[in-house]
Amino acid sequence: MVTRIPALWRPPVLFAHRGAKAHAPENTLESFELAVKLGATGLETDAWCTADGEVVLDHDGVHRRFPKRLIADVPRSELRSHIPTLAEFYESVGTMLPLSVDIKDPDAFDPLVRVARDHDAADRLWVCHWDFDLLVDWRSRAP
Repeated sequence: MVTRIPALWRPPVLFAHRGAKAHAPENTLESFELAVKLGATGLETDAWCTADGEVVLDHDGVHRRFPKRLIADVPRSELRSHIPTLAEFYESVGTMLPLSVDIKDPDAFDPLVRVARDHDAADRLWVCHWDFDLLVDWRSRAP
């Protein structure tokens, strides 16, 4: 027997995992924009912090140009252009939809919240991380 738990949001949020990744490269502005056009009511992505402090949206955090390095060790200017910053995401897709972000790099947490606040989107930001202590009281951190 299946027990249904009523949704707390009406209508429920339909998150597009890494955008419309079945139709466009995942975690790209193209993928996020397409997901919205296809009816997503929320978007999901992963966040990393570059060596110069930019929050970028990428799944595994690996800079794939030779030699392979972690995104955390590379300045934003050296990353491939298809990897968007969170600010670019908000400028391209807007701020009206809920955004669920898996923090893959703990150093991305504070800048992520700062960028969301700068775009008046913090109330629609869903932050996920395996270490709950990182997330406790994030709303009370200084802007």
